[in-house]
Amino acid sequence: MHNKMKKFLQILKVELEELEDELIMFGELHRQRERSGEITTYVFRENMNLIKNEISGLQEILRSVDSFVPDRYRRFEEMVEDLDRKIKERLRESEHADAVYELVKRKLKKVHGYIRDET
Repeated sequence: MHNKMKKFLQILKVELEELEDELIMFGELHRQRERSGEITTYVFRENMNLIKNEISGLQEILRSVDSFVPDRYRRFEEMVEDLDRKIKERLRESEHADAVYELVKRKLKKVHGYIRDET
C-alpha cells in the first residue's frame, strides 16, 4: 500500500512540474504576442501577473508534495483526500489564485485515477 502511495506522489510531482513548464511557456507566448502588438502592454502585464501568481502557487504545492509523508496513512484514499484538503488550505492561506487549485485538482484526479485503476 505504501508503495502505491509513494508512486502516486512521484507521478503527481511529475504532472505538476509539467504544468509549471506549460505555464512558463504560456508566459513566453504572451511575451511574444505583446512584442508583436497582438496584445497591449497593459493586457500583457495583467496576464503575466496572473501567470506568475499561478507559478508561485504551483511551486508552493510542489514543495508540499516533496515534504508529504505517506507513511502516516493506512489507506490510499485517505492520503489522497488529505493531500487535496491540505493543498486547498495552503493555497487559500497564501492567497494564490483559485485557478491554481483547479489546475492542481485536475492533476490530482488524473493521477488518482491512474494509480487506482492500476491495481
